[in-house]
Amino acid sequence: MIRKRHFAHVLLLTTASSLSLVPSRAEAQDTALAESLFQEGQTLMRSGKIPEACAKLAASYAIESSTGTLINLATCQEKQGKIASAWAAFSKALPQARAEGRKDRARYCQERVEALRPQLSMLKVEISKDNPTEGLNVLLNGSELKSALWGAEMPVDPGVHRVIAEAPGYQRMELSIEVGAKADRKVLSVPALTRATEAQPSTPRAASPESIALDSHLKTGEALPPKVYIAGGAAIALGVGTIITGLMYTGARGDFDDANRSPLSSPKDRQEKRDSASTLGTVSSVLGISSLAAAGITFYLLNDTKERERSVAIAGWVNPAGAGIAVASRF
Repeated sequence: MIRKRHFAHVLLLTTASSLSLVPSRAEAQDTALAESLFQEGQTLMRSGKIPEACAKLAASYAIESSTGTLINLATCQEKQGKIASAWAAFSKALPQARAEGRKDRARYCQERVEALRPQLSMLKVEISKDNPTEGLNVLLNGSELKSALWGAEMPVDPGVHRVIAEAPGYQRMELSIEVGAKADRKVLSVPALTRATEAQPSTPRAASPESIALDSHLKTGEALPPKVYIAGGAAIALGVGTIITGLMYTGARGDFDDANRSPLSSPKDRQEKRDSASTLGTVSSVLGISSLAAAGITFYLLNDTKERERSVAIAGWVNPAGAGIAVASRF
């Protein structure tokens, strides 16, 4: 006999998964936003507003990582004096340009990589051997510095760089060093950490209100009425259909993007791939909406069962990964 708890979990999971794959206009909006930011960045760079231009180009590249945007960002960073960032960006764009058959871009990137390499400023972070070998974590400018890079020279942009060293049972240490522009060489030594006088007690993590609400309202019990199974089964089936067509849409959209970028692709071929992706996107959207409607009907039927004690819980959840609403019933 299927329990209410399991049934509600399967229904929620399937519906949520299917809706996450429903295609929308987000991709087209992202492309338009990336292009707008790119154009603004180029205009600002021509006007001599280099920091603002670099920020726009970086935002455009974060949305849509095209080789052309990366090369423009590298050029802007070089003008800004961020030699290490520019060198790294040119180095990344070089094999991409070669793979795309853009000899002009590849030649430009190669020239800049060779010209910037002698100008790189280097920073070496040396860790004392007296530091603990287990649990030692080193951060450089907020990002983890892998142990393989301890004691190795790294290209960095000019300016102040901050290093944090921490380990369980030891006091946290923060250090900083300023690196100059163009071929500067600096070494930052991290001495042995000091043991903490007393361990900080760990605070148990309290259960979230939404998890309490769901747990208190999802109880095992008798079998559900047949109409609930029918509606719930339809929601699950539609959700699975949404997932499948959503994946097919993603593949078709990728084929269209490849054809759109390829100089060998004919207009007819591009139109066929566009139509195929559009059809799959429409089907997936319809199935996703239908799945959501069927899920709503299922919860309504659950709540409409008069023979049992009824309760509906609606709980919002927010965390670093996103936000949403969870719905559950108890009988």
